[in-house]
Amino acid sequence: MIRDGSKWIRYNVEDVTEAIVIGILLAVITVYFFLGNFRSTVITGLALPNSMLGAFVLMWTMGFTINVMTLLALSLAVGLLVDDAIVVRENIFRKLEEGKGVMEAAETGTTEVTLAVIGTSLTVIAVFLPVGFLSGIVGQFFKQFGLTVVFAMLISLFDGLAVAPMLSAYFAGKIDHNAKPNKAVELFDKFQTWLERQYGKVMKVALKRPGIVLLLSLGIFIFRSYL
Repeated sequence: MIRDGSKWIRYNVEDVTEAIVIGILLAVITVYFFLGNFRSTVITGLALPNSMLGAFVLMWTMGFTINVMTLLALSLAVGLLVDDAIVVRENIFRKLEEGKGVMEAAETGTTEVTLAVIGTSLTVIAVFLPVGFLSGIVGQFFKQFGLTVVFAMLISLFDGLAVAPMLSAYFAGKIDHNAKPNKAVELFDKFQTWLERQYGKVMKVALKRPGIVLLLSLGIFIFRSYL
């Protein structure tokens, strides 16, 4: 009896594509609430389409197709692709708050975090690059998965160190300290301030009683070992 398995494959591809779109929207919304600035959100959010389109180009040069494995790789990488741009943009934003000009803020803000951004991206690449070179049947399945994540992270690194600073210099403009914040952002800022205070209290206890922290960490490790 002949069975058509393409229908289920199409369903899987559609599900993963939907997950990617939802992930992008949630990532952009989250960035907006934390940065509280529309232009900053646009600058960091552009890292997602830039990285994915760049990854598609590299996939095409390698002969990869858009399938379940490559789409799963992109869905996994969605949350990572904006990290570099967020770190760079946040530091540039801090320089602007200090009163520096847009050009100087873009240059110095990017330079200060360059090594940290490169280190973060290379750590992810170091995890997934060996997956792309697995041998045997398993390697045939996971080659495209691992290399797709690597491609996306490389383009994300370029976006964070080149595109984000350029847009910060020419698109973001200066900070308007007299502008009234959005109500939703203002409420989120209050919640974030409260959360930071609670975290500060926890940190004070942890620093005063390191033995308790070590015992709790050991207990969690032992508990997880038996699960």
